[in-house]
This record gives sequence, structure tokens and C-alpha cells, in this order.
Amino acid sequence: MTRATEAAQKLDAHQLDPLLAGLPQWKLSPERGGTLKREFVFHDFAQAIGFMTQAAVH
Repeated sequence: MTRATEAAQKLDAHQLDPLLAGLPQWKLSPERGGTLKREFVFHDFAQAIGFMTQAAVH
């Protein structure tokens, strides 16, 4: 574990709700232990690969 991981603490609902209000496309995924989730939909494979390439660069 890194120091950042060790120092990170899970937010409770009181802390999380106002933050999620500012991220309307993101959802809390309770089935994955309370992780954040966002779904991306692409028109075709080329568009999906382009998105993945840009994400990898940044």
C-alpha cells in the first residue's frame, strides 16, 4: 500500500451526498462496495478506442 492509500478513508453518506450532487453522471455502486461508477456509451468501436486512447494519455 502507498501512503496515500493508507491515509484514505471511506466517506460516510453525510459527506458523500453533497459531493455526488456535483457529479450528476456518476452513481454510487453499492454492489461493488460503495465505489463510484459512470457508464459511457459509444456509437461504434472506433469511437470507444479513441476515448480509451485519450484516457490513457491523460
